[in-house]
Amino acid sequence: MKIKMRTLLLIPFFALLLFTSCQEEVIEVTPPDESETLSANSQLTALISATSKKDGSKDNIIDNASCLTVELPVTVIVNNLEIIVDSEEDYKTIETIFKEFDNDDDKLEIIFPAKIILSDYTEIVINNKEEFIEFAIDCKEENALDDDIECIDFAFPISFSVYNTEFQIIDVVTIENDKQLYLFINRVKQGEVFASLNFPLTMKLADGSEIVVNNNIELEQTINEAKDACDEDDDNNYGDDDFTKEKIEDYLQQCYWRISRLSVDNLDNEKDYIGRPLKFYANNIVKLRVNGELVEGTYQISEKNIGFLLEISLDNRPNLKLEWIITFLEPNLIKLKNANNQMILKSHCPDGDEDINEINDYLTSAWGGVWDGGWKVTSYIYEDDDQTVHFEEYPIKFIENGYMDAISPEAGPDYFVPGSWLAYRSEEKLFLDIQFIVSDLFSPFFLLNGRWEIKEATATRIELKDYSTTGAIKRILILEFNND
Repeated sequence: MKIKMRTLLLIPFFALLLFTSCQEEVIEVTPPDESETLSANSQLTALISATSKKDGSKDNIIDNASCLTVELPVTVIVNNLEIIVDSEEDYKTIETIFKEFDNDDDKLEIIFPAKIILSDYTEIVINNKEEFIEFAIDCKEENALDDDIECIDFAFPISFSVYNTEFQIIDVVTIENDKQLYLFINRVKQGEVFASLNFPLTMKLADGSEIVVNNNIELEQTINEAKDACDEDDDNNYGDDDFTKEKIEDYLQQCYWRISRLSVDNLDNEKDYIGRPLKFYANNIVKLRVNGELVEGTYQISEKNIGFLLEISLDNRPNLKLEWIITFLEPNLIKLKNANNQMILKSHCPDGDEDINEINDYLTSAWGGVWDGGWKVTSYIYEDDDQTVHFEEYPIKFIENGYMDAISPEAGPDYFVPGSWLAYRSEEKLFLDIQFIVSDLFSPFFLLNGRWEIKEATATRIELKDYSTTGAIKRILILEFNND
């Protein structure tokens, strides 16, 4: 077994917390419950730690190692040219030298001694190439999955209330940066500190947008939703050379896209696209699936000095007919924005998802005809109020093409409520989008519209739940199949 001898430059932590046994005054508080305090082994504590780790990918063009950073200034030799790198802007200079000739053998050599900083902010002086390799070899390969979360950050400063073992507040700690946060949360993980975050606080996403969170549940949900929602750019070049018009077109045309967020003039519009995915084709054709029918329009990708733009034109869809700046691109996620508007597209590829295919089969096969039974609402509860009575007489029909309707046995087969539906997976959870086009005759069906999390699914029973932003159950919907 090889044991690594590392020379550590320890940074004192005393400035972060001072605990004394002779406080003259303490503030009596109600002991916080589990949802307020950070426990050593909780998922939220782990997420905060991963979010505050030092990202070592920015200087990969120098060290080819995403789990460490070479402290600046550092002297390097790039293709026989000596360069003093004293800012991140100099990474571009190195990239330019590498790109100058297509067929040359690009080389970079670090002049030692140099200092490196690990993902836990440990600083180490490296004296030669062999010592450097000993540390770099621990990093994962280029673009491999790693433990740090780079797609979301805390907007500093933030603060924690610190308690003693009797849950009395003994300090309020202000955190100014990721390093302080990582070191502090490490003390929480070690059981040295009992603390709770002071809300509200703001989180910054990779595309520049911000989210205000008000409690631990919202914070955990926000980090989980964002942690894999961007390109961490853990390759060994500087920046992202793969962001091209051809790649955008290729991504767009691979699958259906759900509009998971659409904010126009600071108003949420995504509810109009629940269960209605977009499909992009060659020759600049785009189609929106509405009630099983494909509404055709056009799209155009262009490049300007501000970046790549996507323009969508669909009849009667003015909130899509805008020039969208593409701010983020991955095979499963595209983020777009302009002025006061924002749109997020998420891919929908059910073919390889056994769970989604099974749910689709349950919904579409359990129907023998208009008068032969079908899916019925056997329970609809809204904030503890049982409103099932509104739907007892109306079987619901799901068709494979995304069309659905609710039929009135009393009024006959010509009276129905049309709608759209879509089953999909997001963040490892299963969802069912439902959107009825309501009329005065069947107005209760607007109550069923929304994005429902699938909690249970069998050939005869589907249980759905809708949650508030705090994680509380807002609605419960149970559909059961019968052939009466």
